[in-house]
Amino acid sequence: MPYERMPRGREASVESDSHRHIQGLPIKLADGRIQATGKMTRAPTSSESEDEDEATDVHPDEANKRVEDVATGARFGRPAVVDVVGNKSRAARIHEAKEQIASICQEIIADPENSLGLLRRLHTFSLGKITSPALPEPVTNDIMIRKLAILSQLAVFKDIIPGYRIRALTEKEKAEKVSQMVAHTREWEQGLLIVYQTYLRALEDSLRAKDELSDIALKCMCTLATEVTHFNFRVNLMSCIVAQLSKKSWDKSSDLCLNTLISIFRND
Repeated sequence: MPYERMPRGREASVESDSHRHIQGLPIKLADGRIQATGKMTRAPTSSESEDEDEATDVHPDEANKRVEDVATGARFGRPAVVDVVGNKSRAARIHEAKEQIASICQEIIADPENSLGLLRRLHTFSLGKITSPALPEPVTNDIMIRKLAILSQLAVFKDIIPGYRIRALTEKEKAEKVSQMVAHTREWEQGLLIVYQTYLRALEDSLRAKDELSDIALKCMCTLATEVTHFNFRVNLMSCIVAQLSKKSWDKSSDLCLNTLISIFRND
């Protein structure tokens, strides 16, 4: 019987057969007869396809939460920052913060170009109030933890800041195709600038507020102005230091700023 006239089996409906199969192609035998090969593979049902789509679809809000978790949540095998600073025992929270900050710094220095998330996490420990997607209510941070985080950021930046100034990319450079290695380096450089600028702004805010962190903030700014003079935002550092010398009264901070400027000009 010609293949075109062969009887065709009734297709099973989705309701009667949820495990449908795709009919394999027939083969031609040596004597000329056509033989069906039978059911070869199972076709996914519409419900299965929908389930797969739902599994791979990520809501924008969920993606944002994941990004925030890098800096605040329970990641990298560590408890969430808010859980550490929210510990009712002051001795316990300071101890936990010291351990986590120390391990973060070690990992950043070991592989800085893949540690932007850890840099943001380290900065989170220096904030006055800390929140997280899981706990929107802000938790007040301990002043000792903030000081430790500020000094730790100083040590890390001194170590990982490159020996050249990073320039902003032009629109043409952003649009051009580059190798994966160049793209990774650019991403690291631009990310480093953002985190570093955030750190400097926090120091400047403390300096202007004249709070408990103002003295340590000034020392950090003077250290950066002296040791990474070549790097970005040096004008911002110099402006803050010079502004401290404009006060009517003269104190220890004035001596620090004066010695910083003298050191910078001598090494220029």
